[in-house]
Amino acid sequence: MLWALSRRELPVSELAALLGAHVAATSQHLAKLRAAGLVVARREGTRIFYRAAEMRGLLTEAAVIANDLPARGADRGGDGGAAPAAATVEQPFARAARAVRAVRRRPVTDQPA
Repeated sequence: MLWALSRRELPVSELAALLGAHVAATSQHLAKLRAAGLVVARREGTRIFYRAAEMRGLLTEAAVIANDLPARGADRGGDGGAAPAAATVEQPFARAARAVRAVRRRPVTDQPA
């Protein structure tokens, strides 16, 4: 969904057709992505067009936090051998997901008193 919206702006009906999904399900997913700040909506008459939001800032912050997180399994000790190929591939995604969750949980402190 985000990949399609990063290419061009689409209304819900066209996006649902592109994905092979129901319009209602697509609309619900878009509402969650919009609440997370990952998509931006624009109304034109009765249609709402969606596009992917600029995510460079979020990705940069997630990368910074991911670098501060301990590696998964680092506290287990072990022989220091190579990790299985699947774990090596999945690790960056898992660390980025934890970083994004950490950003979302971070309290807002820069609001005026």
